[in-house]
Amino acid sequence: MLNLALLLVAITTLTGSHTAFKVRSRLASSAFSQRLNHVPIIGEAYFEDLQGQNPVVTPEMLRKLNKTNAAPRHLQAALPSNRHQLEMLNAVNRERAIVGLYPLCMNTKLQNVALGHSIDMAVKNYMSHIGSDGSTVQQRIQTARYDSIAAGENVAAGNLTVAQVMKAWMNSTNHRANILRQKITMFGCGYAYNQKSTYKYYWTQNFGASRMEKCS
Repeated sequence: MLNLALLLVAITTLTGSHTAFKVRSRLASSAFSQRLNHVPIIGEAYFEDLQGQNPVVTPEMLRKLNKTNAAPRHLQAALPSNRHQLEMLNAVNRERAIVGLYPLCMNTKLQNVALGHSIDMAVKNYMSHIGSDGSTVQQRIQTARYDSIAAGENVAAGNLTVAQVMKAWMNSTNHRANILRQKITMFGCGYAYNQKSTYKYYWTQNFGASRMEKCS
């Protein structure tokens, strides 16, 4: 589904109308493509019910996760403050309250996973659930030693504010499902900015449920 406001990629097949654009010249076509490449985007919505799968953690995975301090100088000032984290958590819990769901609590391990992935996307100039090192969502959560029975992730790029990215996610069936999922109890979010990258602003939400982990 394509429009000028949002380019959306989803795991499931999306249905809807397609808008046709008539381009009168090659120059106009090129200009349109350049503008389109910079509109905000959101990635696929990821969720996996793990039912207590035992994590496999390696020293190399831990080293990769802990490279946050190696981020470029132009990225350092953009690391998310408590304000970003609380604003995102409050936005998620407002949406859950509307449909009668209990609020999520922040978990430091999920917070670190989300932040690490947002920084990776900003530094390496991409947006995906697969990290630049080939890591999957579940591998990153296992690396952080989060004892998970269910995990989810939403990613986005190009949205300037929490309000904008939340609106984009809530307008997507699969991302909305992650935010409003009953089984999830814990939350972490990450934001990073890189002025040299295509989309500049990179966002990650990580969701979790666990028999062992606590709010932190």
